[in-house]
Amino acid sequence: MFGLGWTPCIGPTLGAVQTLALIEASATRGAILSFAYCVGLGLPFILFAFALERSKKLRSALLQRRRTISIIGGTFLIVIGLLQISGLWEILMADLRGTISGFIPVI
Repeated sequence: MFGLGWTPCIGPTLGAVQTLALIEASATRGAILSFAYCVGLGLPFILFAFALERSKKLRSALLQRRRTISIIGGTFLIVIGLLQISGLWEILMADLRGTISGFIPVI
């Protein structure tokens, strides 16, 4: 769980939060953005800890299907790797960037 929450958030997301806070030059906005980032990073861990004991059925179902889950995850990794090697990944990402280019942050 730690790797799932930490890896994608610590680099680009924290950098974006801090950049937004510095550009605004407002300590209040920087504090709000940093607080929201911390809650967003920490809350899943807290919820997971509370749900750990109550999730025995889910864990056993996942363990029974671990081979299938590994095959699906491995297939995704291979497909993404092939897309990156062929250059199609960059085209896909450019299309997605065009889709969200009009996004304006709420805060």
